[in-house]
Amino acid sequence: MIPLFNNQPWVGEAICTSVDPEVFFVEKSGSTLPAKQVCGACPAQQRCFEWAMDTGEPHGVYGGYSAWERKKFRRGGLLRPLPEPVERTPKRCAWCCKKFIGDQMYCGSLCSGAGTRHARLERLAAIKDAS
Repeated sequence: MIPLFNNQPWVGEAICTSVDPEVFFVEKSGSTLPAKQVCGACPAQQRCFEWAMDTGEPHGVYGGYSAWERKKFRRGGLLRPLPEPVERTPKRCAWCCKKFIGDQMYCGSLCSGAGTRHARLERLAAIKDAS
């Protein structure tokens, strides 16, 4: 039986637990770069990569490597070392307060839409109060 990712002792340190999981499981035509940026800033990157290699996890980005890259690595075709962690401090979403890596104010499109609607309503209320 494969040990579950969430049951690992180091998962509490992992930044990915506060990021939308869809970032790490992209379609074949999608980019893994956002997931790899999160992994690059994560203190649990090495242990996550080792877990994925030990369990043979067939999907998703773990420890900064896609499933295809891990498969190549196991077969000896990908011999590059893990990327150096990028020093990026997680931010908190202005709407839901979840931690995320990025330069925007919101963690995703749902929060961005909610925050924009809320700000619009506040502006309308301020205009109504002023008149």
